[in-house]
Amino acid sequence: MEKLNMANLRRLLTTQTDLAVTMYIPMHTSASPPHISENQIRFKNIAHKAIEELKARRNYNLADHLEAVINEHHDDLNFWKEQTPGLLVCGANEDINMYHLPINTEEYMSIDKGFHLAPLLGVISDSHQFYVLELAEHNPKLLLGDLYGLRETGIFLPASYKDAVMQQENASSFAHTSHENSPYARTTGYPSRFFKIIDKILIDKADKKLPLILAGTEKEVAEFRELSKYPNILKNSVTNGYDKSHLRDLFEKVSIIVHNEIVLPEHKSAAEEYLQLEKSAPERTASTEEEILEASKLGRIDKLFTKMSLETTDNVQDSLLPLPRITFFEPRLNSVLSQLAYNVWKMRGMVFNFMPSEMPNSEPVLAKLRY
Repeated sequence: MEKLNMANLRRLLTTQTDLAVTMYIPMHTSASPPHISENQIRFKNIAHKAIEELKARRNYNLADHLEAVINEHHDDLNFWKEQTPGLLVCGANEDINMYHLPINTEEYMSIDKGFHLAPLLGVISDSHQFYVLELAEHNPKLLLGDLYGLRETGIFLPASYKDAVMQQENASSFAHTSHENSPYARTTGYPSRFFKIIDKILIDKADKKLPLILAGTEKEVAEFRELSKYPNILKNSVTNGYDKSHLRDLFEKVSIIVHNEIVLPEHKSAAEEYLQLEKSAPERTASTEEEILEASKLGRIDKLFTKMSLETTDNVQDSLLPLPRITFFEPRLNSVLSQLAYNVWKMRGMVFNFMPSEMPNSEPVLAKLRY
């Protein structure tokens, strides 16, 4: 099963069909037997609801294909062991496609002329890649992060200061000074000289357009931040304890930093732009459904704002911390928003999925117009 990205979202957006099934299903990410069982039951229940409605509409082919997918995956433990916070199921033209979602979601099902994908265009617009540098005296690591998690970058850092100096010596065409070649010099360069070597590797090999988050002790983070020449180190760092054997623990901490320092400022800037135009050039804003629909058909929408996101502890992951969650309106408005989002995307506009508190006013959807 694939992760959701712009490529497969584009395929869904451009699918030609008279009838489409869209299902959003919240998932436990733990592979424990009780959680797997809950995921299976939740998937089966919402799918059967869609099957019954398809049969009522006499679309027996799609109903049969959806039922076959349920039966195929129900006892596939490998499928259920590898879940993200949400599952997207899209069915049309006898094809059933499933995608991992990187975000928690309400349980939702629609049968309409097209897929209901408006909140996912907002999720994709909030997507950012970033680096995490795990600082340590032994085995520091540079990780690459995105909406789904952290992984190795392929940029290898020296396992220790001693290894770093030895690598420098082996790569050098001239002899170092006697002090640098001494065994003492190879064991007493932590952290400052070791961090300078790591920083040089990042400057030479990393994509310096990506933001960097530091993880380590408070002293290590402060030392590296002071000497580093990397151009985009985020303000906050991970300095409290986390389980280094489980990247998910670190990912949850850095995701909060990315959200607070990158995503929220982007949202704030876009909302302030809308409010400024509302005062200075109100003809370049739209707040009623009719205005926005007409503007979308003419390709006038530069930015579409919806509030289909919520931060809540009410989630199947049993988290004590509030987590972002995709939410939905009533079916008719969801259908309208899906068409709106498609029109905006088709004309290269942006779709923002805001929390209610981020919206410039109380309307469910707003638009900033190009002209």
